[in-house]
Amino acid sequence: MLKAVSAKTAIDKAYGNLSICKSLVVCHDDNLKMRLFDALKADDYPISLLANLNCFENNNSRMLLIDFVDIHNLHSFLLKKTISEINVIFIVEGDLRSKNLSDTLLSKYDFKEDLTIVHV
Repeated sequence: MLKAVSAKTAIDKAYGNLSICKSLVVCHDDNLKMRLFDALKADDYPISLLANLNCFENNNSRMLLIDFVDIHNLHSFLLKKTISEINVIFIVEGDLRSKNLSDTLLSKYDFKEDLTIVHV
């Protein structure tokens, strides 16, 4: 539970300091992912899961909670236009997999020019 609270606190701070068009929240642990989703939803964050991808693409939500595997396959489920609207990526559970993630993502996808990657 503590990780979900600290991740939410970091996201709260970022939302207070950044201008966010669309964002991804990348989290591998399924239990942590659902606790974080519930905490963000309870505070009325505009977040959705992959199961509700249409909400994200239709601008009914501005945050999409996905897995580390999903971040490498965005092109398989997100439109290019939607990817180009993403300007913040929150990486939850920073570990060895996320160390080089920034460079990989920047070279692979055409995100907004002002992309910010926040490790929480």
